[in-house]
Amino acid sequence: MINFLVNSPLIYSWEGCTEQRFLSADCCHVQELEAVLLNEGIDVEAYGITNRFTYDLTKALCRGRAVIVNVDCFYEPIRQDCYQTMHWHHSLLAYGLNSETGMVQILEQSRSDVLDYRETSIALEDLSCMYEGYLQHLHKPDKLSFHSFGATAPSRPLKDIAAARVQYVRSLQVARPEISEGLSGLRGFIDSYTSNCRDEKRLYDTSGIMLPGLNDIIEAKRAQSYLHGVLFEPEDSVQRLQQDILDLWKTIRAIIARYQFSGRYRQASILGAVSSLERVYELELVYYKRFWENGTYAESLNYGGE
Repeated sequence: MINFLVNSPLIYSWEGCTEQRFLSADCCHVQELEAVLLNEGIDVEAYGITNRFTYDLTKALCRGRAVIVNVDCFYEPIRQDCYQTMHWHHSLLAYGLNSETGMVQILEQSRSDVLDYRETSIALEDLSCMYEGYLQHLHKPDKLSFHSFGATAPSRPLKDIAAARVQYVRSLQVARPEISEGLSGLRGFIDSYTSNCRDEKRLYDTSGIMLPGLNDIIEAKRAQSYLHGVLFEPEDSVQRLQQDILDLWKTIRAIIARYQFSGRYRQASILGAVSSLERVYELELVYYKRFWENGTYAESLNYGGE
């Protein structure tokens, strides 16, 4: 896991969804993902698209492999928050198949505002429709849509924490253009949200589409906080800095979710989300400046949490 995290810095992604715009989280793979996974003892087979989804999924699961597949939740019957109401790009993990019942075992959320995943099952036919819907409505030509994973002997596991820390700093420097583009997207999202706050109807219409993306950000920030806990000493300020950013995102999500589900417009609360977003942007700049300053890990830059 550490091999994967140090190679794949978090980036913000601000993209269009139908006629709205939402913010989400992505990662930038500095090294080829296949090589990184091989170092972790995992081999991967990946496709941009597969025109024989049912065959490829069944074959992989019967070989004892796990599969991560991109889907459109519009076609997912067990996701009542999206089913037949909203096209939403999502990835889920399939890990088993009952050949008699045609049910696939998966890990999945119950709805977008719930961060925890649970073990459940879905019909193979439904999963195929979800994948085909993704290809029709959401797929981009440069993206992979189907990954299967199997265990193998590790070729070069990364056990040295100091080496992992060096690799992480290098990854942040190599991925600086993508990270900077993501920060520009974050800035654009903040400006867009601030503008929407002046129009209650537009705010209500856009708040629902924002929640799944905010969940993605919070999960990505949790992984980033875990990585910092492994790489840096407890007293290192970058740990507190990222924890503060994570807490701010949780606050923002709570404000938007509360408004979306209650329908009650409370200006002070809504403007509080704007203030929290501005603070997130400020702290992210402080964080990356620490790693980018003079091309080194700048110990001299301190964060006081103020």
